[in-house]
Amino acid sequence: MDPVTQGALGSVFALCKAQKKEITAAIWLGALSGMAPDLDILIRSSEDPMVYFEFHRHFTHSLIFIPLGAFICHFVLFRFFKRFAPNMSWKSGYLYCLLGYASHGILDACTSYGTMLLWPFSEARIAWDVVSIIDPAFTLPIIAMIVLARWKQTARWGIAALAFAIVFMGFAHTQHQRAISRLENLAESRGHSPIRVHAKPSFANMIVYRGLYEYDGSFYVDAIRIPFWGESKIYEGSSKMRVLPEEIYPDTTSQGYKDLKKFEWFSNGFLVRDDKNPLLINDFRYSMLPNSTQELWGVLCDPDLPDAHVQSIFQRNMNPQTLDTFKKMLRGN
Repeated sequence: MDPVTQGALGSVFALCKAQKKEITAAIWLGALSGMAPDLDILIRSSEDPMVYFEFHRHFTHSLIFIPLGAFICHFVLFRFFKRFAPNMSWKSGYLYCLLGYASHGILDACTSYGTMLLWPFSEARIAWDVVSIIDPAFTLPIIAMIVLARWKQTARWGIAALAFAIVFMGFAHTQHQRAISRLENLAESRGHSPIRVHAKPSFANMIVYRGLYEYDGSFYVDAIRIPFWGESKIYEGSSKMRVLPEEIYPDTTSQGYKDLKKFEWFSNGFLVRDDKNPLLINDFRYSMLPNSTQELWGVLCDPDLPDAHVQSIFQRNMNPQTLDTFKKMLRGN
């Protein structure tokens, strides 16, 4: 999720075990440790664009890396934040960093991007599709309770914030399951028997979902509105044929094929051709509009230069018309 939410939840985890005289230190140690795993975005290469796709939410987010990541955070931060709690022990400081760091990968796995929680034992990118990467309805109440914990100098507000986060995620999971059920019914009404079905919450809400399913070599997309009460609604989209790396690069030993294979792994196999450029291979999972086939990112391939790296392309464009359409979907218009 976004850094603010990651830091806030890291603070909450740390607050749950904080001593009264260490509230401020626990908030900051938990927050900074909660954000620290995303420093993996610094792992990049000017020559190989796939390095970014490969290593974001990689080993720094793994469950097995938590003790080491927390130790690094503690080593860097402890002396500075000890001034807020002169009697804070090394053990307590490490515990706050450990709890804050541990919150990060779990929260990321609740989104749809994909997080390698089980590295190095598994290369699976875990994505539970429960919440959007940004959701003010989740973040703002948590921040408010952290402020109250700091003001009142009590960990009780941290515990309350954790309880709120659990209830929120439980409700979001219920909404997600309702969206999945509605999408399965939609596919059935079309005479389709999907290989796989996904419902991904659209930006900053848990009402409108991007519904995806794979059937007979194609991906289908529709927007599904799941209100908290009342009937659901479908905003129909369209479909695209799935693309396999060997269709672009017949030579499976070429660099281009290897890069595209990595992108296939990153996108969970949702590879499609761009509407305007057939050599631009996109990740079908994401779009500005939840029923659109204008994907957010992809890689530009050059089969004439099979040993050259692919180029990463980002196409984020939230114009006024797109934003207006999205708002109408949220309102059910």
